[in-house]
Amino acid sequence: MNENRTTHRSGRTAVRLAVVLCLMLVVSLLPLAAYGVVAPVTHADVQVSYLDSAAISLDATGAAHTYLSLDGAPAVESLSCTTSVYGSHVLKFWSVDAGGVSEATITAPFFVDDDIHPTIVSDATGSYVLAASITATATDNFNGSGIDFLCYRVDGKNYVQVSPPSASAAARLFFARLAAISGTAASFGPPDLPNYDNPPVPHYGTNCAGCHALIQDGGETGPGGTFSKSITVTGIGTHTVEFWTQDVARNESAHVTSTFTISKVATSLTIARSKSSIYRYHYVTISGKLAGGVPAGAPVVLQIKSPGSSSYRTLSTRTTAADGSWSYRVKLSKRGRCYFRARYAGTADYASCSSRSIYVTVK
Repeated sequence: MNENRTTHRSGRTAVRLAVVLCLMLVVSLLPLAAYGVVAPVTHADVQVSYLDSAAISLDATGAAHTYLSLDGAPAVESLSCTTSVYGSHVLKFWSVDAGGVSEATITAPFFVDDDIHPTIVSDATGSYVLAASITATATDNFNGSGIDFLCYRVDGKNYVQVSPPSASAAARLFFARLAAISGTAASFGPPDLPNYDNPPVPHYGTNCAGCHALIQDGGETGPGGTFSKSITVTGIGTHTVEFWTQDVARNESAHVTSTFTISKVATSLTIARSKSSIYRYHYVTISGKLAGGVPAGAPVVLQIKSPGSSSYRTLSTRTTAADGSWSYRVKLSKRGRCYFRARYAGTADYASCSSRSIYVTVK
């Protein structure tokens, strides 16, 4: 009997160890809930979309700590978050109980829309010489969707649209990122968004071929999300320029209209005499200067009204030097007062002008 107990003792010990190990394995495979251990549950009042600003609150049951991460930022312990940045966002949150048991991370996508209209201003003044150089600057609200394009037209002609080079890419990135989000519940699916490739009426579409002169990228992006476009208007006379802008969220600014005139470069013409009186058959020099930046070689017509005459006639056509000066030496033979004046006919860029009248007494 003692021999049998001694003989089979080692076998009984191995069997008992195997049973204990099996029980431990079964316990490790059973869910914590089977032993009364339940992970905390966190709820959020997140909505699919918000207007201008999102404020989200969390409510956790059985939690000692609740954590959240917005758009991939480092997690923080908090029961709320806010953002007013336009576009798609992803909120991740979870809770941990006092024993260190954590619930599965919950992913909640949402979209912040924008209904604040952008503004636009121009530096147009009332008058210009030769050409008008005008800059319009569009500005969207802080954290807004950003300027999508700026439009203008001159004298009621075709519209011209200019866009920041990054505007189209940025908008498509917003929408593509949002569409790629897959929520853990159907209610967290991406909201319906307009098709960015089909811009709104009335300045687009199949009926718009006649209203746009040009659609292009251009302009300059400045600080604070501003976008500027400079244009040059030429042509002597009165002009009207109209500007407006639209942001990526399809909010349009008020139209800014400016009326101004473009004139030629002003010129002036002086005249002088070398002597105020001379004897018959003597010479006098008539001279002057054409001012206003007219290039050298401009024609100046010198006119004379002889004693006894009621009208002026052309005496000579002189060409100006680099400084605008001109002169003519003339012999006078008729007694009395001889009147002189000079005239410049002007060009497309320079205005015409006339000098005052002067006279020389001939004895």
